[in-house]
Amino acid sequence: MPNAVIFVRLRQVHLRGSLWLSAVCCAVPHKFRQFTSCSCSAVQRSTRCIVAQCMRPDSVLSSQIPNQDYGFSSCRLVGQDRGPRMPVVFVYGTLKRGEPNHHVLVDPTSTTENQPVFIGEGRTIQPFPLLIASKYNLPYALDSPGTGQRIRGEIWDVNDECLRRLDNLEKHPDYYIRRSVEIELSISDVPKEILVCWMYLLHDFHENLLALPHLEHYSSSGPHGLVYLPRESRDVENEEAIKREVKKFVEKPTSS
Repeated sequence: MPNAVIFVRLRQVHLRGSLWLSAVCCAVPHKFRQFTSCSCSAVQRSTRCIVAQCMRPDSVLSSQIPNQDYGFSSCRLVGQDRGPRMPVVFVYGTLKRGEPNHHVLVDPTSTTENQPVFIGEGRTIQPFPLLIASKYNLPYALDSPGTGQRIRGEIWDVNDECLRRLDNLEKHPDYYIRRSVEIELSISDVPKEILVCWMYLLHDFHENLLALPHLEHYSSSGPHGLVYLPRESRDVENEEAIKREVKKFVEKPTSS
């Protein structure tokens, strides 16, 4: 039987780390892992309607489901239980859904339990320069807060294994650096909510990059016409030269 999907209405949900909701539905205790937000028109501004995935898809639960519309009127929150802390990452470039490197974030070989959880869309509280540079048309967010625009992107709850994959892709901390930044979660009809997320930023960059057009939102297929060139299609030696075009200090590759 597939996992049951329900709606649970909560107040003041905090999304830093791995959020597990301990709830009682129709007298059946079980746990839910929040993975996205819904557009329930019945939600008042003082509440948040959360789509939750039941982690105990047993027959007793399915027999207790009285309502297929907006979930269970008898559901109530009885407490909050955080599991092992998981990182929350803000992605703005090729890691987003529909972009060339999304498969690095959502590894198709991982089990369901280890998959990252999409929290929602958001944008940075502070402006950052988001631009496209090099002959490979790479998106860069520069470590220069207060310059550029408030960047729009996606918020994901990831495990440590996924975070290591992202660190490897972004070559943290030598090329990009992973910093904690404040992100405004974009949910309609609810008060503004600020999350602290990891974000990959290019540091020690050449100042001439700041003269390039600053974007609010990145898409490889956007109107700029600068289509991203995947890593497997690049020349490794030229890639090192490109790094030196955008960064002041680049660690030389070690010879084996």
